[in-house]
Amino acid sequence: KNIDAIQIFRRSIAVDPNYANSHVGLGLTLHNIFRYEEAKDSFNIAISLNENLEHAYFCRANTYLSLHMNEEARVDYLKSIALKPHNPPAYNNLGTCLNHLGLFNEAAQSYRTAIEQRSDYAEPFYNLMSVKGVDFYESEITDVLAFCDDPKTAKVDKMYLHFALGKHFEKCERYDESFFHYNAGNEIRKNSSNYDFGNDLKLFKNLKTD
Repeated sequence: KNIDAIQIFRRSIAVDPNYANSHVGLGLTLHNIFRYEEAKDSFNIAISLNENLEHAYFCRANTYLSLHMNEEARVDYLKSIALKPHNPPAYNNLGTCLNHLGLFNEAAQSYRTAIEQRSDYAEPFYNLMSVKGVDFYESEITDVLAFCDDPKTAKVDKMYLHFALGKHFEKCERYDESFFHYNAGNEIRKNSSNYDFGNDLKLFKNLKTD
């Protein structure tokens, strides 16, 4: 499917090389198959054609992050946010970038801004627990527990929330509760249609205690 999409976007670009969104689409597809340098080049072209294309900066930042170019990623996430201030995914990913840079307080604030902008956004709750020296506020624990109990919460979101709670209770040395939530998150993970053990290892590496 990705190869077909690449061909479609390249045909579109051949017809109209100045349409920035075709370059963004090509870049996204290349990113999805880990061809990050080519993806970056596509986003560069898109931005050269339209310097106000918010999602092009966001997508290029994600590619920079995958290339471990954290400082460049930070610049692009901030550009994305400047163009679109209500931008929970950009704040979430900026938090990850700042965490990689060792800017732990700034990372936590960025994750919390993502949560403030979208209170049911599970991933920044999970990411917040990967920040060194950071733990949930009491109000955040209440929110996460409520989302876990809400039948309307998507399973993948519940997985992130259970892992976040597992990490929180581990930090508090409440190991029975920690185990319960790690186990609940892991069960959701294993029962998902696209389960991959390698992804489990990445999840638990992110939650590893410093």
